Amino acid sequence: MGSDTIGLGFYNVENLFGLEDNGNEYPEFRPGAFGWNKQMYDIKVGRIASVIAAMHLDVIGLSEVQDRNTLQELQGELQKRGVDYPYSAIADEPVRPVNCPALLSRFPIVESHGFRSFSLRPTRNLLEADLDCNGARLRVYVNHWPSKFQPESERLAAAQALAQRIAQRGPGVPYVIIGDLNSDYDEWRTFRTRGFDDTKGVTGLNNVLGTIRSDSTGRFTFVTKGDLCRGGRIFHFDPWLDVPLEKRMSMIFHGLPETPDHILLPRALLCGTTFTYCDSSFTAFNWDGRLLRGGEPFGWQMRGFGRRRFFTGEGYSDHLPVYLRLVERPEAPPALPPDTATAPAKAAPLQRGGFEESDEGWLATGSAFTVMRDSTGAASGRYCLCVKGEAPVKNCAAAYTVIRRPALNRSRWSRVAFDIRGGGKIQLRMKSGRGKWRFYSGPRFRYYRSSRYLLSRFPSWRHVAISFLADNTASPDLIVELCAGKGEPLCVWLDNFVVE
Repeated sequence: MGSDTIGLGFYNVENLFGLEDNGNEYPEFRPGAFGWNKQMYDIKVGRIASVIAAMHLDVIGLSEVQDRNTLQELQGELQKRGVDYPYSAIADEPVRPVNCPALLSRFPIVESHGFRSFSLRPTRNLLEADLDCNGARLRVYVNHWPSKFQPESERLAAAQALAQRIAQRGPGVPYVIIGDLNSDYDEWRTFRTRGFDDTKGVTGLNNVLGTIRSDSTGRFTFVTKGDLCRGGRIFHFDPWLDVPLEKRMSMIFHGLPETPDHILLPRALLCGTTFTYCDSSFTAFNWDGRLLRGGEPFGWQMRGFGRRRFFTGEGYSDHLPVYLRLVERPEAPPALPPDTATAPAKAAPLQRGGFEESDEGWLATGSAFTVMRDSTGAASGRYCLCVKGEAPVKNCAAAYTVIRRPALNRSRWSRVAFDIRGGGKIQLRMKSGRGKWRFYSGPRFRYYRSSRYLLSRFPSWRHVAISFLADNTASPDLIVELCAGKGEPLCVWLDNFVVE
């Protein structure tokens, strides 16, 4: 992890109860019942600590922690494993719940507060915590909303309490919403068929927190990163949309994949100046399959029936943890106005793009796209280049540069090579001097005589080499444009861009 990145995650640890019998725990976790004893408790704490240690995060929210003592014992177990989270917070007030949302942090927690929803039925507290991240303030809201055994109105109340709290606190501090919201990312499409709809189609996640919006025809669509950067009312981007459809799962319920665990991002974490989401960094963590059993989250195990049930000391949690990365204070060059975006002669020529010193002359073509130097997992060295945004109406160029071809190589084929990761509808087009554009479309970057925008996904770095024949051998410059197809957010990282 680069020094300017923050790893942030959430984990429902499935009933991390201590050994103090305060009458508030579930029956199977009362000391002495069903084999719940000191030995079993130590195994459970150790297993949860091993997962958190393997994630290498700076901040992690938790749910289903019984109390402050249990949280502190988890901190101690992590410290034994060489993973120190010196700061913690837990929402054990204003009401005493069965279990609590909590937070572990490597950054100082400046202040924290517990608050609750306005439901008629007692619900879990919500946690608000302000972190001092190397001098910059980041506010984290940790949630555990009412379960699916309750109607949607219960989750709606929790969402309204959270939205009201965010509005009261004002726009001064960037924030992030994390937690088990007991709602799928597309809850507005599915919950009416499951008997939970007592709110006339309104959901807490999608409607109240604004992860969907209505278009000009009144139909609902998901809020995109581009929607947020264009401003307007409070919306949030749900990065489950960055995950391929077949991999969207942090829990299995009745044999079906679900996404109850979320990290919601407001505008300030997509187009702000203090922290920025590293696109496509969101994922559900399965620890190379260790947290799965038969393709499902490997929950904390019991065997037997009725009063003869007992804990086995196997498993972790019935939820997978989720996490993403933020970049602190990204340095993005000012975007060119749209009407000057086709004037590449103003870009500084480059010969080799390792991005160790600068952004190497790459410029955004307009306000819909951002170009910035990034330290999030460069292919080589410390820095790479990140290009992100979304084509507003039609296919268009996202970023461009001018490459100075070697003097001895201007009358023959050139070789353009680079490393790429990320995704979108990607096309590269190049021309020399006043020659014709040549088009190379991902994912293989084959040559085409006209534009083609093909959906490409590069989850890890891929090396690409393109042979290019210059039309105008008198020109020393090679103009390169990275283009984005409409209807799909673009986020790619480039490194080691070179022409030989």
